Amino acid sequence: MKRFPSFGRIRLLMNCTLILVVTAGLPARAAPPQATWHLGLRTTGYFYQTEDFNGRNDDQAQGYQLLSASARGLGGGRYAVRLSGRLANDLEIRPSAFETSKLYSGYLEAKLGRGTRARVGRQLVLDGAHYQTLDGAWLGWSPGSRDEFSTWGGARAPLTRAAEIGDFEDESTLGARWARKWNPRLRSALSLAMTERFGLVSQQPIGLETALQATRSIRTLARAVYDLENEYWSRLQAQARWQPTSGPWSASAQFVDRRPFIAPGSYFYRFTNIERVRILRAALRHERKNGFGAEAEGFASIMDNRSASRMGLALLVPGGRVGWSVRLGDRGEEDRFYGEYGRAVTRWLRAEAAATFQTYALLSDAPTDLDRELTTFSARIRARLRPGLRLVAEVQSLDNPLYSKDMRFLCGIDLTRSGGAIASGLGHGGWLQ
Repeated sequence: MKRFPSFGRIRLLMNCTLILVVTAGLPARAAPPQATWHLGLRTTGYFYQTEDFNGRNDDQAQGYQLLSASARGLGGGRYAVRLSGRLANDLEIRPSAFETSKLYSGYLEAKLGRGTRARVGRQLVLDGAHYQTLDGAWLGWSPGSRDEFSTWGGARAPLTRAAEIGDFEDESTLGARWARKWNPRLRSALSLAMTERFGLVSQQPIGLETALQATRSIRTLARAVYDLENEYWSRLQAQARWQPTSGPWSASAQFVDRRPFIAPGSYFYRFTNIERVRILRAALRHERKNGFGAEAEGFASIMDNRSASRMGLALLVPGGRVGWSVRLGDRGEEDRFYGEYGRAVTRWLRAEAAATFQTYALLSDAPTDLDRELTTFSARIRARLRPGLRLVAEVQSLDNPLYSKDMRFLCGIDLTRSGGAIASGLGHGGWLQ
C-alpha cells in the first residue's frame, strides 16, 4: 500500500510556514485596521471538607485560573495572536499527583496574501477526517468564493496539555483538505491525513463529508471516514435538524457508527476489544414565545453485543424546566427526576437553582436491595458588578451512598477586558484607562 512521505516533510512544512508568517510584507490595498486586544481571566476557589469513618476532618481548598487573551490587527492588520490556558493547584503545600496547569492553545496567525492564512503554534485542528490538538503549522488558501484548501502538520500536543512542545517521535500528523461550495445549499469536502507513532504509521484516514440544506427548515450532514492503514471504516455519521423559521416546533436526529482506535504501542491497547460503537439520538421540542413548552429525547448506544438506552421528558417554563428520564440496558438502570430554574433578580443580579433525585443500580435487572439513591442540590448567584467584572458564588449539596452529607462552596471572579484601537499599537481600554 502506498503511503505518505516521511515525517521530515512535516518539519519542513512548519519551517516554511514560520518563515512565511514572519516575512509576510505584502502591501495592503486599504487602510490597515487598528490593533485591538482582549483579555479574559476567570479565577475560582473551591472549598469543601470531608470526614472519614473515624471522624477525622480533611479541609480542601483548590484554586483554578482560566486565561484567554488575543490581539488582532497587528502589523498593519496581518497578524493576530491567541492564547488560552489554565492554572490549577491545591492550595495546601503538597505535590499533586498529576499535571494541573494546561495550555489549551497558543498560536500566531498571519494573512500571507489575498485568501491565504497561516497559523503556527498549539491549535485545535478540525478538518474533516482529522481532529486533534497539534503543536505545529496550518496553512489555508481560498482562491475564490467556492473552494477552500488547507494543509497542516505537527506533533500531537501532550495529553495533559502541559506547556511543553509535543514530541515528533511519539506521535505526528500530516494532512490536507479540500472543500467546495457547489451552490448556496450544498457543500462537500474531501480530507486525507496520516499519523505516525514511534516511527510507524498508525492511521491514514480519508474522509468525505457533505452538508445539504434541503429546505429552509431542514439541514443535513453526512460524513464517512475510512482508515487506509487499518482497512476499516473508522467513522460513519449522519445528522439532520428541522427548525422552521417560525413556529414552536423543532426536531433533531443523529446517528454515529465508529470504531474506537487505540494505538498498538499504547499501554491501554490491552484493555480494549470493542469492534464497533453505534449511537442514535433523537429529540423533539415544542416551545412557545412565552417560554412554555415541552421536549422529548431518546438515546441508544450499542457496543458489540452490549446495549443501553435512555428516554426523557421535560416541561419547559420561562427560565427553567422540570423533567424525568429513565435509563435501561447493560450499563445499569437509572430513574431520575430533575428541575432547574433561573431568573434575573435585578439588572445586574441573576439567581439560579437546580436539584436532582435519582435511584440507580449498577447492574441490569438488579434486586431491590442493590438500588442506590443520589440527591443533589445547587444554588448559584451571578452578579455583574460592573462592565467586565462578574462574581459567581455557588453552594452544592450531595447525598450518596459514600457521603451522608457533602457540602461544598464555590466562589469565582470573572474579569473580561478589551481595548483599542489606536494606530500606534494596542489600545488602553478597560482597566488600563
